[in-house]
Amino acid sequence: MIKKLLRFGIVGGLNTAVTLLIFYLLHHSLAINYLVASVMAYTAGIVNSYIWNRYWTFKSKTETIASEFSKFTILNLIGLALNTVFMAIFVEVGHLQPFTSQGISILLIFLLNFFGNYYWVFKVQKSD
Repeated sequence: MIKKLLRFGIVGGLNTAVTLLIFYLLHHSLAINYLVASVMAYTAGIVNSYIWNRYWTFKSKTETIASEFSKFTILNLIGLALNTVFMAIFVEVGHLQPFTSQGISILLIFLLNFFGNYYWVFKVQKSD
């Protein structure tokens, strides 16, 4: 499981870079509205992350891609929603700085996403 967790972290870092690059190209180079560019970049990030996690991190062969990708997308959208809630709680109730709150939220969502992918999306077998 540790090897998969490390790979998941590497994919997350790569995915962040890809998402930011796409956002930059869409918004700054093509002058697409920042909100539209953000949604497009986030969507591209989900696709990028799914491909790397399916074939490299979890080496999935158990389900159809459509079923897996649907679960993966649902899990990522839940993570996005929870990140927003955590941020609001940490900043408004906990009086933490937004940057600190984002760091804590990212860690919590990272763990949620890893275990959600491990046990639900890609259903890693005990021998893995």
